[in-house]
Amino acid sequence: MKFYHYITKGSNVFKIGLFSFSKSPNVDLNYYTKRSGFSTQKEISKWMDGFFEGYSRGIRCFSEPIQWYPHSLRLKEMVDSCDLLLIDADKLQEDGLLEKIYINPALSMDDNIRKEQCATIERNHNDGFYPIEMKDISKEPVDWTVCDDVSGRRFAFVPFYFLILKNGVIPPQYLKKIG
Repeated sequence: MKFYHYITKGSNVFKIGLFSFSKSPNVDLNYYTKRSGFSTQKEISKWMDGFFEGYSRGIRCFSEPIQWYPHSLRLKEMVDSCDLLLIDADKLQEDGLLEKIYINPALSMDDNIRKEQCATIERNHNDGFYPIEMKDISKEPVDWTVCDDVSGRRFAFVPFYFLILKNGVIPPQYLKKIG
């Protein structure tokens, strides 16, 4: 199985690897400080791992490259400002580096269903993630047309994945630049 990840153009991932939140020497704490109430990488990593074991050692990725549309120009800006990486999850698993995969399924466009989904996430205290086996990951195309700048949540309506790594780093040999 191949996954896709976006990283700032010119990154040195092909020299040092792709780092998770807990392992990154250049992590931006601002977003997580607001969400967690903690101010250090170590504290925030512990808070993240309270949702599910390994969350802080995870890398967010998609099952296919992002497709943007005129109503989702923020996605275009992201795609244009980043390099697209292909991650070889089969090889990571074969070599014992991949601990687990979690999916954050797409929220429903239906308001009533979405409210119930959000309530379930809050009750389960899992930030919306569920473990999934690689064989169970859908091969169906993602419907990127549901992403809308007006909603303010780029990825709420499309599924994405977290690859939980034993050491929190994807070594360079498992990464390939696309394009």
